[in-house]
Amino acid sequence: MRGVAKKTNEMRFWQGACVVAILVTVIAFAPRAFHEAQGATQPEIIEIKERLFIAGCNDVMANPGDYKNRLVKLEGMYTPFQSAPGKTIHCVTRNSPGCCGGDGVVGFEFTWSGVLPKDNDWIEVTGSVVVKKNPYGYDTVLLKAVSVKTLNKRGREFVTN
Repeated sequence: MRGVAKKTNEMRFWQGACVVAILVTVIAFAPRAFHEAQGATQPEIIEIKERLFIAGCNDVMANPGDYKNRLVKLEGMYTPFQSAPGKTIHCVTRNSPGCCGGDGVVGFEFTWSGVLPKDNDWIEVTGSVVVKKNPYGYDTVLLKAVSVKTLNKRGREFVTN
């Protein structure tokens, strides 16, 4: 009789685990499915937060196709870089660990047709993920901004994860 009770308890455990897994799946994907079923035209906004800033940026860079028809929003410092004589690329960045201590930079290049912020302003950029070939033939992942806002409150300039 003990063996039957043990198997029954084991089966209840696995049935409960399956129910939990199904509920998690429904809760995670139902809002998006509902949104798509309603024919909504607003793309989903994926926010890269301060706590996992590097991981979030790396995921977009490594898997840009996963972000198709979505907008990515992040905050950081406005950092213009001279990519060639007379050519400036516009970036939203944070400082991070690098090869020699704290000399790394993480973030995104972005394109924007509006008024640009001042160097080192704290900004929020929202944009669609675009992959383009750079002059050297490599793919570059960047954001085609739909919004660039200068913020008064700064977040953490140095992030570690």
